[in-house]
Amino acid sequence: MSKKMPITDFRAVRTVLEASDFAIAPRPRERLEKDLIDHATWEDIQTLPETVAIFTSNDHGTQLSLLSTLWGCWVETFPIDGLPLSKKAVVRASFVAADEFQAATFNALHGFYRTVADCLRSAVEQMTTATSLELRGNDAEIQSWLDGEQQFLFSSSCQSLRDRFPTTRLRRLFQQDDGKNKEGWIRSFHRALSDYAHGRPGFDASKMWEGSNGPIYVTSAFLWSVKMWLFAYAACVILLKLSRPELVQVGDIFSRQYVCEMKELKSASEALWSESVRTV
Repeated sequence: MSKKMPITDFRAVRTVLEASDFAIAPRPRERLEKDLIDHATWEDIQTLPETVAIFTSNDHGTQLSLLSTLWGCWVETFPIDGLPLSKKAVVRASFVAADEFQAATFNALHGFYRTVADCLRSAVEQMTTATSLELRGNDAEIQSWLDGEQQFLFSSSCQSLRDRFPTTRLRRLFQQDDGKNKEGWIRSFHRALSDYAHGRPGFDASKMWEGSNGPIYVTSAFLWSVKMWLFAYAACVILLKLSRPELVQVGDIFSRQYVCEMKELKSASEALWSESVRTV
């Protein structure tokens, strides 16, 4: 049977923002209850994910703190004012990525592991497309994309970036498997996330919950979520650096667990922050 948490646990009491706490978003007026949810429905929706959140935060406080800290570093990194159109694609994508990183952390905390892949895939896609557009420097293309009138395929954006760095270690992030060269790391990572994002057999929520309905807490699935989160963040930092050469490393991501063990990411980061990268 479910039970209430002791009031001495800070997680047992909800915190609600005041209207004055909202900066950019429209400030809500004093909220009145127009159609209050009934207790049973609230419990139906909340009990399972809240249970997972408690179990997860019991055992993974350090990792959750890291993801939250890195999210904050990302939000503080990209500029938003006074930029020409040619620089606004990456700003827009950076906002999207910030939302997706935060949502991925929330979903991992509450046991919705498959949807973590949805969020991270979106972040990588948006940053790849925006970086490709900015480096091509076609204002008409950028405006069309920003207005939602034109879409650019992820594979095409990767190819554009691969062609721009033909003789550097960055090429190996974006190249296509042509029988001679293996698929680039970012392409391969995006494809792996896509299996989960589409819920393909063997990559669905039930598989991650070990055959159960959920959400439930599964240690291996949570750790997988953390690993994918860090990989996606590292990929987005690389993409941001390509469009902003003056960028310093964000959150010291390339020394973090999992990321420091991935040779393609390590090589690309060294090329970007230690060498002069030639483009065409």
